[in-house]
Amino acid sequence: ACPQAAANRWGDWGAGNFTLPSPPPSTVPDAGWAFVSSRPVTDNQSSLSWSTPVPVGMMSSSNTYRVETLVLDHASNKQPNPTGAGVGAAFRFDNEPPLPGITFPAPNGYYNAAALVNIAGIADDGSTGAAGLNLVEVLLKSNQLDGYWNGASSNALGDWDTNALTKYDHWQPAAGLKNWTRSLPAMSFLDSTRFTVWVRARDLASNVSATPTNGQLDAGNNADSSPAIQFTFDDSKPLARVFFPVAYANSPTLAALSGTSTDPGAAPAGVQTMQFKL
Repeated sequence: ACPQAAANRWGDWGAGNFTLPSPPPSTVPDAGWAFVSSRPVTDNQSSLSWSTPVPVGMMSSSNTYRVETLVLDHASNKQPNPTGAGVGAAFRFDNEPPLPGITFPAPNGYYNAAALVNIAGIADDGSTGAAGLNLVEVLLKSNQLDGYWNGASSNALGDWDTNALTKYDHWQPAAGLKNWTRSLPAMSFLDSTRFTVWVRARDLASNVSATPTNGQLDAGNNADSSPAIQFTFDDSKPLARVFFPVAYANSPTLAALSGTSTDPGAAPAGVQTMQFKL
């Protein structure tokens, strides 16, 4: 027998629904009890293992249920009060994955070492089954290397897996659940380059949010084919030079000052403003 706690209804196992308003009687057969197993008396066994399939669609995600059993022996002795208060095993049914998200870094953001310390975000399971969060993981890719962070922090190439057979599997656990963070490795040798980051979550019912395929990871996309978050790490100072006037210029008129400003690197943040002082 199995009551649906939210509606306080008992399951009709044969019909595959919860329409019985009262606990089933302690007699069988009855619609509230599902026959699961028996043994002939000649087996001479003192215990009996059992299991039974659940009718498809009978249970609703996020609902709480209680399973109760009724046992009879070969001497017609019956389990006392099988549907009493506190009897049986209660559980929450959840077949929906949690919803994780990234709040930092921002899409296409530019960050120096002081600003880029952690990846951060939120995850929710309360609106999708409500079993509760169990784990949040992040996957970080160096676009420059086409490699994925393996969890090490030696500030060297060995921290990044570029092997096509193994590189996609380096999901790193985050600290926290509903509000989570993951510290970043030392990566000054990848200064002025771009990165891509993904997140996934698992709940206590072992539902896992959608994970991108290897092809989607290569393309920088999420599992739903939307663009994943990319950001630029740039810890190099920009450079500026004055080209005119030259030193010791002798010109009757000085119409303008000119020069160049650059932000070096493979994929720098780019020069934002230029100022001069005379």
